[in-house]
Amino acid sequence: VENNRGYKRMIRLKFQYTPKTGEITQESRDWLLVIGIDSYKNLQELNNATRDAKDFEQLMMEQYGYKKENIVELFDASATRKNIFAQFRKFIDNLSKNDRLLIYYSGHGWYDDKLDLGYWLPVNAAMNEYDEFLGNLD
Repeated sequence: VENNRGYKRMIRLKFQYTPKTGEITQESRDWLLVIGIDSYKNLQELNNATRDAKDFEQLMMEQYGYKKENIVELFDASATRKNIFAQFRKFIDNLSKNDRLLIYYSGHGWYDDKLDLGYWLPVNAAMNEYDEFLGNLD
């Protein structure tokens, strides 16, 4: 992740994987949650975030075989904090242990120097209303 001031931060996730042999497993599915916001209610509008998100979605279908029925889009007005969390909950409740979920976010972000944390800003967020932000580690 890089902000407009050139600050870069990388978060590495470590997964432990132990394959089980001889076990019949449910077929896995690839899911994509794509969020793109240009038209903010309380912040400066962006020009390419939604287009970038749609381009990424197209790339994932054409190059990596993602199926349209397994893609959830939250663009502009639908990308509220409430809708994003509701979609997270749907995934938690419905994904199988073999499914894979990729989340793509394109929109305003904010970095808190004091807490050393980054945030996504949903369409209805306003600066200094931190309870409306979505933490990168949430």
